[in-house]
Amino acid sequence: MNIYRLLNENYVINNGEYTINYEAIQSDILSEEDKDILLLGQKICELGIRVAKNGIEIYPKLFTYEKRSILLSDFSERDISLLNELKYDELPNFLRARIYEVLFFINRDYKFAKLAIEANKEMTQEYIDLGHYRIAGEIINRALSITEIMNYKDKQKECLKVIESLMNLSIEQGETQLCIQQLEVLSKSKISNKKDIIDVINSLLPQFDCDIDMLEKLIEIQLRLLNDETEVRKTKLFLAEHYEIEMLRLIKEKNFSNAEKIARKALSLFQECSNITKARELNKNICACQHAICENMQSFSYQINPTPIYDILQKNIKKMTFEECLVYLTQNVPRWSKGTISEECKNEIKKSLTSFMNLEVFNFQNKRIGIIEGVQTSEDPISESRLFYKLNHDFEFYGSLLIRFIISAINLEFKFSRKDLDFLVMQNDLIQQERKGIIREGLFLALKGEYYQAVHILVPQLENILRELAEKCGEAVDTVDKDGVTKYRSLASILKSEKVNQCLDENLIFLLRGLLVDPFGPNVRNEIAHGIVTEERSYSGSYIYFVGFFIKFLSYYSLQFQEISYRDIFNQLDQVDEEVQKSCIVKK
Repeated sequence: MNIYRLLNENYVINNGEYTINYEAIQSDILSEEDKDILLLGQKICELGIRVAKNGIEIYPKLFTYEKRSILLSDFSERDISLLNELKYDELPNFLRARIYEVLFFINRDYKFAKLAIEANKEMTQEYIDLGHYRIAGEIINRALSITEIMNYKDKQKECLKVIESLMNLSIEQGETQLCIQQLEVLSKSKISNKKDIIDVINSLLPQFDCDIDMLEKLIEIQLRLLNDETEVRKTKLFLAEHYEIEMLRLIKEKNFSNAEKIARKALSLFQECSNITKARELNKNICACQHAICENMQSFSYQINPTPIYDILQKNIKKMTFEECLVYLTQNVPRWSKGTISEECKNEIKKSLTSFMNLEVFNFQNKRIGIIEGVQTSEDPISESRLFYKLNHDFEFYGSLLIRFIISAINLEFKFSRKDLDFLVMQNDLIQQERKGIIREGLFLALKGEYYQAVHILVPQLENILRELAEKCGEAVDTVDKDGVTKYRSLASILKSEKVNQCLDENLIFLLRGLLVDPFGPNVRNEIAHGIVTEERSYSGSYIYFVGFFIKFLSYYSLQFQEISYRDIFNQLDQVDEEVQKSCIVKK
């Protein structure tokens, strides 16, 4: 039985594409050589072929975690030798075109390049006649790619004519996606008539006046082709205005998330075109949309019954002096390591069904501060933004649950004065003499529960302390411009500097960045510096954690404070262990 005859007899269309029905061919009646040809044909059909950035790419059609379909590297020397010996004229058109492409890919041979181009042009026409325009487009694009690799100018022109014809057919048939694909191909060709393409796009624009996605794609192609700055600006403003119309429509439908995304696109274009008035209007719309997004977000909550913890804390506080209570406070202020937070994030990822999705993060003002990219597995690297986001939640939890209560209990239990804080502040090597009174005042207000006033004093003072430490580490904390004008460096850049990281504990720096300056954390330094924090915000768990952390940070440099921490009383106190904490959480 002739193998070539069998291949042609079983040449069929399956799911809109030509292929060979290999299952219908009885291989047991074939010679060994014909069996090899049959198997080779199956391998060829299993290969995926597509246009990539650098030309033709052959890839496995099927790819899973456990297995993949065949690759060209799986072909044996016998397979390649047999490919070169085939009677190409006797093969079905589809299979012959595929084999020419593969042989061109293997050999980069002039002969097979020309054969592949002509065979693909024939296959393109066959698919056009069937009305399968998408597949026709893929095949002629592969042919064009080969002409570009081999620099066949005449063949390029022939392929481009076919693509233009296919584009016109797609316009007539309303195949908009295919039209866009062919316009993309034409626009990237070095020998295409760019003016003709722009004319086609201009003729299409009115059809998609209310279809922002298609309009966007058409304009993007057009912008790549335009050289005149006036025309570029005009085109950008045209798209920006349509973005604005779409934004208003989405707002009317209360689709605030998509409205905000469209508004940001419009804002970017208006800024590029120096339309300041429109840019300001869009800024307002973006802020309003972000606020509405937060208002409409579904909330998840859990209840906390802190009584078991508070019973233990209250009992302990009654056993101690005021100074001992401050030591006890610092013992209940956790200091997380970067490694610990990273492990907690990995554990959360394992349990979360949505961890692969991007997470949009908003601040307390309902303004988007950034996006945390999703991860596929717990083994993927954890981004710093995700770590700081997790740390922010821990600040809020422990500040609200533990530290707030201890401070309240101390305030109720003792009548203390500013002078009672001298043991922590006045003999503290970390604090400059002229700042000791300021810091003592801030701590006094915090322990009295006046958090709004307290944090406005303490946050800038902690920044000053950190700048002093950075200088001692040999790091410059300010810069001098060409005119000799001195400017302060940002705290964020100082904490990231090499010398500071060599000098100070990496976990301390991680905690300081997360608490003070990173937007995915509470960002208390910047909220205070820019006057953003409200009185209500200053009573949040994160700000109360800051107070507890500041006291703990100062305690490391107070000899008297450290001496108190070694007293026997602390060995006699009841413990708030992990089991007690867990017992307080009641899921809703």
